[in-house]
Amino acid sequence: MSRPPKRIRSTIIRLCWSAADILCMAIVLFLKRRLATRSHEQALASGKRAGTALFIISSILHRLALQEESISRNIRLTFGDDMAPRDVRRTAKESYQHMAMSIAETLASLSWPESKLHTTFFIKGSEHIDDTLQSNRKLILAGGHYGNWELLVHFPLILGLDKKVVTVMQDFPLHRFSHFLKTMRGNGLDAILFRGKGTPQKVISTLQGNDIVGIILDHHTANQPVIEVPFFQRPAKTQTAPAFLARETGAPVLPVFVRRLRTDPTKHMISIYPAIQSNPLRRYDEDAVSILSYYRTLLEKQIRDDPGQYLWTFIPWE
Repeated sequence: MSRPPKRIRSTIIRLCWSAADILCMAIVLFLKRRLATRSHEQALASGKRAGTALFIISSILHRLALQEESISRNIRLTFGDDMAPRDVRRTAKESYQHMAMSIAETLASLSWPESKLHTTFFIKGSEHIDDTLQSNRKLILAGGHYGNWELLVHFPLILGLDKKVVTVMQDFPLHRFSHFLKTMRGNGLDAILFRGKGTPQKVISTLQGNDIVGIILDHHTANQPVIEVPFFQRPAKTQTAPAFLARETGAPVLPVFVRRLRTDPTKHMISIYPAIQSNPLRRYDEDAVSILSYYRTLLEKQIRDDPGQYLWTFIPWE
């Protein structure tokens, strides 16, 4: 049986993406309405139940396909003999629960008053951002897919920053959902740029205007420049954007991570670490390795402290 013409295949693919986009938005808007009437604790409980169900379904489907469950596999490949098989499975289950809890919490947070935000977060290391902004008015915030990273959009409000904060996100074929994410994140940030033509120059202009740029850099896409730096005792591909921007603008890179507290899941700790500067006297590749190795070392520490709060759908050495 011959394949349909390329134009027809492209149309079918476009229609499938459009249908998936509509379905995704219908689910998101339904959840948003439901969660708006629930307490923080109720939203987290709903998310945890959904995460447990997803873990069970994923485990069954992978078993039927005679495959190792994907999240468990990535955790095992990362920790190796340092984590027992039963702990790998427990961590995978916690990761599913955490992902679903974070989605429920993020949607619920859209209706939170400002006072609720100030009681939800604790800050550790705020002196590092104060010291950095005193000596250099521009700044690159480097985060990761750890904890409920979506709540970092409230970072400027929580710290009372009176500066413009811009973040860069990847555009993808679910255009309605992509627009929803941009709008949602825009509630806490002054501007969001989609990756695309002219993005580096736009970001450089932002930093040259003495503003703040936020980047989540532990994952990368196929078209992004990367460099390998140590992560869990092996070379890990890491996008070079922060190192490039630091080199071009002189802006320091400040690692920032958020973690849900085990003692009270409704509370989060934002940890801010000392900034690292680009060194123009070094070759660019050496400079990039220094900056990104520092970031990866701190991210690894966060993950080792609580691996269930990391997004294990991607590992950087595959």
